[in-house]
Amino acid sequence: MKRSAVMAGAVLLALLLAVLVLTGYTGQEPLPGKALTGAVSDHTDVLLFEPCGDTPLFAYTDSTTHILAADGSRACSTTYPGRFAFLRGSAVTVLCPLEDTVAVQRFDAASLTQTDFFDLEIGTADIQSAEVDAFGRLFLTLYSEPTEILVFDAAGSYTGSLLYAEPIRDLQILDGMLFVLLSSSGERIALNPDFPQTGAETFAYPASARPYRMLNRETYIDKNGFVRTLDGAALLDTGLNPLGARLTALQGDTLFWASDSSIVSATPLYGGTTTVCPVRGTLEAITAQAAVSRLDGVFYYTVYDFPTEPTASPTPSPTPSPVPDTDEVTFGEGCLFTPEGMTCAALRDAFSTREVQVYTAAMAPASGSLRTGYTALVDGTPYTVVLRGDLNGSGTVNSADLRLLQRVLAEDEALTDAARLAADLNADGSVNAADLVLLAARIGV
Repeated sequence: MKRSAVMAGAVLLALLLAVLVLTGYTGQEPLPGKALTGAVSDHTDVLLFEPCGDTPLFAYTDSTTHILAADGSRACSTTYPGRFAFLRGSAVTVLCPLEDTVAVQRFDAASLTQTDFFDLEIGTADIQSAEVDAFGRLFLTLYSEPTEILVFDAAGSYTGSLLYAEPIRDLQILDGMLFVLLSSSGERIALNPDFPQTGAETFAYPASARPYRMLNRETYIDKNGFVRTLDGAALLDTGLNPLGARLTALQGDTLFWASDSSIVSATPLYGGTTTVCPVRGTLEAITAQAAVSRLDGVFYYTVYDFPTEPTASPTPSPTPSPVPDTDEVTFGEGCLFTPEGMTCAALRDAFSTREVQVYTAAMAPASGSLRTGYTALVDGTPYTVVLRGDLNGSGTVNSADLRLLQRVLAEDEALTDAARLAADLNADGSVNAADLVLLAARIGV
């Protein structure tokens, strides 16, 4: 009996090691890093981590928003807790939601002394996305007006709007340009002191390759983890989902990305050797030079120990072909989306020409119904199993999932990455009251 248990444990360990290798595990010792903060709450959010002169600036929010230089040379705090923070030129701008207004607080990036403070008369719960340019202008999109960008000058006065025929998915200012990301196309607008702007350029993309965020003027990472050029050409498949795609940075032709929750990889876009740098804790933000991670409630700052630009081959490497969808199973965002009630055996039958292995969240071989949080290896490539509505990973969608989502929306509980994707029933990229309504209708409440 003991011999069987030992053998079973050895097999499980071997399987676990195989999965860790496939998902980017490295035996290197993690760099110790430097503590940036004392202990913070579990609900603390990172708002900003960007290079600024000789040292990056880092901002996080809990009961208020704290901004500090990574070398410890300066720090400050906002009057209210912020939701957005931007470093543009010599200024840090923080947008703090109040009951009926948005408080805008600015600081000089070199000294972190306050330079400005004013209010925008906007219902803060209605803000979908926000941006600030180098001229201090604010660009806001509201949930109630998803096809309009409100523009305010550096003093907070409304100056006009940009209107679109389809909903705006996101805004991003990068390299002196405003990128407006829509459902099926994007617009790139060169920013200058005048408004409205002229000379906007449009670029199209299929819904399956919609940008998650721009990496530079010509390159973006899409919602499925592919790095693409503006013409849609795929350069690299990271396998990241939208919750992980924010942990990316591009310098030259090298992508820096979180290939694991505590590993930063440097990968040439056009072929070459990938190098890795393990850090302590869970990654929260990265640049091309350093990372911020969280361990035991403390934020740590780690400067990478690998070359910032690995040697790249001039010949583009072939892009792996994504696994094709079936009538019941779809792939995307580094995940495998399955219908309720599908079993592990049925999944293997659906891909009878491919090698499929399924493991539980504890990395034990799985059988029976698929559950959110399981891992499926398809021809050796790992995918996280997601069952829409199955937030608690039970394999069924019921009132327990509804109660969990209610607690999440009340900010009484947090979700894992897989559970958050399962909670996004309308697949719009966010978890909100609309998903609660859909979940309630699905279980007949």
